[in-house]
Amino acid sequence: MLDAITLCLNNKSEFHSDVIKEALQTLQNDEIPPYALMRTAILASQSYADMKKFVLQETIPILIKKTVWTTAPKVWEGVIFGIKNLITGNVKTAEPSLRALLQLPGKQLLSVLKVAVNSKQFLGQFFQSLSNEEKTSFFTETDNEKNKLLREFGNAT
Repeated sequence: MLDAITLCLNNKSEFHSDVIKEALQTLQNDEIPPYALMRTAILASQSYADMKKFVLQETIPILIKKTVWTTAPKVWEGVIFGIKNLITGNVKTAEPSLRALLQLPGKQLLSVLKVAVNSKQFLGQFFQSLSNEEKTSFFTETDNEKNKLLREFGNAT
């Protein structure tokens, strides 16, 4: 299967980015996404200029919302790897992924930040840019790990 994915991504004349996006949308909407979804998304982001934005703004947030760490642990590993490799500087492009990260439970957020160390800086910048009302909405009464991380990002109440 991975050879077939690579073949498609290398054949840009037949498989335009719109075709790849449609395939990713179909796969990410599966109840339990296939393990190769994030591998395909990351490789597509390296092959097609517009795919990075698509993955950051659609694929990763959808998979986080689906709590794939509970249903598809291999896909979750791919999400973490994708965050590490794709959130590299443009906070605006990554905003939907950063918002989704802020909604994670503390344990999952810590697991992301341990692997995607550089994303902590971008997540902190994004968090600081939010209104106090938005910042407050990410805190929980029961998740002290998460609350501690959010306070570290600064200007949190």
